[in-house]
Amino acid sequence: PQVISTICWAFGRASCHPKDLFKKLTHLLYRSADKLAPQGIANTLWAFAQIQRQDTALFKRLGEAALRANVSNFKPQELSNIAWAFASMRQPFPVLFDCIARGVLNQLSELQTQNISSIVWAFAKVQPDSPACARLFDPLLALAASKIKLHKPKEISTLLWGISHIPEWRRWEATYIPVFLREIKGRLDTFPPQSLACTADALTSTTLCQPEMFELVIRKSLSKLPTFEPPSLTMLFRTLTEEVLRRPECHELHEYLWTMSEHIAASWEAMLTHHVEHFASTLQIPPPDLCS
Repeated sequence: PQVISTICWAFGRASCHPKDLFKKLTHLLYRSADKLAPQGIANTLWAFAQIQRQDTALFKRLGEAALRANVSNFKPQELSNIAWAFASMRQPFPVLFDCIARGVLNQLSELQTQNISSIVWAFAKVQPDSPACARLFDPLLALAASKIKLHKPKEISTLLWGISHIPEWRRWEATYIPVFLREIKGRLDTFPPQSLACTADALTSTTLCQPEMFELVIRKSLSKLPTFEPPSLTMLFRTLTEEVLRRPECHELHEYLWTMSEHIAASWEAMLTHHVEHFASTLQIPPPDLCS
């Protein structure tokens, strides 16, 4: 079984998945899930999420195997990989996440910065209202704030996004949020496109409501538009469009959106169909009419 999980992990790293091979691997994994070691369970789930191969039955089988293997005692990297995988595939598993939370709380001193941001993101994505999330966020955010200089830009933006999607985010309005915002502002030049888009999404008026910081991130994003890949570009475009609709009186936002639209129009032919459809759905008009 460990060989099978290693094969999956390797294909996940390469971001490819031959369909016929993965059908056979899925069948073998389903039969041998209880024989996998913790690392094997975590690596397999991570690989399937990395290649976006949706298999609800297999995820449930591996999640149950993790529970039987006492997932609370798994290593931090294994816990964060499992949580990230279920969240990435939008598959809530409350019992499993509750055990993951216990495991994380028991090993706080061993968490790396990547583990912290991945776990915060995963719980915010699929368990934002859960008791486990409520117990977990205070100590995790305190730990993240204490290590703020060690966090990479992607991790900081992920943390902020996670906070912004928790209904009770105002409890950290005077504590951890200012810490993350100061760090983002001081290091904004180093933020790659994906992190800029993620940060903008967290700062909108329906989340953390930071209009000045939002516009600062948008201006920095516009200066880097040629470096944006379509997924980050679509996220930024959606976020900016929604903010323009919420704050129509802000003329600067309209100018930013116009600049971005011109860039998108110039790049239109190079985009994949699903990216074109995403832009079209954001504007709520049929794709052929977007550039007319």
